[in-house]
Amino acid sequence: MKAKVRHLWEVVAGAILSLLGFSACDIIEHTFFPVCEYGMPHADYKLTGEVKSESGNPVEGIKVTYRHNEGSYTNEEGQVEEYWHEEEFFTDSEGKVSAALNDWQTQADGIQVVLEDVDGPENGGEFETQVLSGSGLNIKFAEDDESTWHTGDYVISFSASLQEKK
Repeated sequence: MKAKVRHLWEVVAGAILSLLGFSACDIIEHTFFPVCEYGMPHADYKLTGEVKSESGNPVEGIKVTYRHNEGSYTNEEGQVEEYWHEEEFFTDSEGKVSAALNDWQTQADGIQVVLEDVDGPENGGEFETQVLSGSGLNIKFAEDDESTWHTGDYVISFSASLQEKK
């Protein structure tokens, strides 16, 4: 009797798994031991950008805050508050930023990049804060050369010209 129940369970479980899409996997053969991977893509997320002054000079020390709106809720007073995932980086001496993100957003909707001068006139002047979003951001997916469907880089890039404070 136990063998019949176990056999019936194996048939039912196999049918459920095949209906849910677990009937195949992607075999990665270029590793030491071939690996079989299911489901979730493995991608890296990066932020790259360039910040210049109105005159075209690179601006060092600009705080670059990557923000992603993760949703909102209504508090006890009835006001809507938002959840933001935030990561901060700084531009280098060439006015560039290149950093890995701990976020998995692939659409420009809900993403902001805030450029803020936090060191004052030290690095070429004082600049107005600028917020980039939507069409001001470029998101591209670049597959690895030897990859299959599930690996590669999502790169969020921007180029900005900051206005000096008056």
